[in-house]
Amino acid sequence: MQDGATNRAYYEAQRLLEVNPDSDLGLRYAINAAALLGKSEEFEHYAQIGAEKYPNDLFYKVKIAQSLDEKGEYDESLELLRGQLEDYPDNPDVTGAYAASSEMYALDLIRDNDPEAAVAVVDSALVFDENNNSLLYTKGLAYEKMHRLDSAYITS
Repeated sequence: MQDGATNRAYYEAQRLLEVNPDSDLGLRYAINAAALLGKSEEFEHYAQIGAEKYPNDLFYKVKIAQSLDEKGEYDESLELLRGQLEDYPDNPDVTGAYAASSEMYALDLIRDNDPEAAVAVVDSALVFDENNNSLLYTKGLAYEKMHRLDSAYITS
């Protein structure tokens, strides 16, 4: 994968999982390669297997949340990640995934003409990642949509 042979890495990860279905490394490679190859169903499949086999591993929980985000199931994703933030508020993978999910959700809310809800979603993510420029920019977009340009300028 590091050399750019993602198809080969995906194939090898699948072979490893055929021989050893419990392989943490095999699951991680399969998930990451599937993501790079745009194989959403396979990504979700391997993330689910990983979450079942390694229920306390944050990696798989973050990947499940990313899979939910891809399907537009932001409430479920944020709920899963929020539970992890209680125990791991300073984990960069969890806070990053929470910020990304919140941003995607907020952008959808802005497109759906619900900028007030978008601001609330972004504000909940800023509690854990207060200097995230992308979240601040998205909040500014929501304020623009509400025609509160003064707030939009200050935020972004």
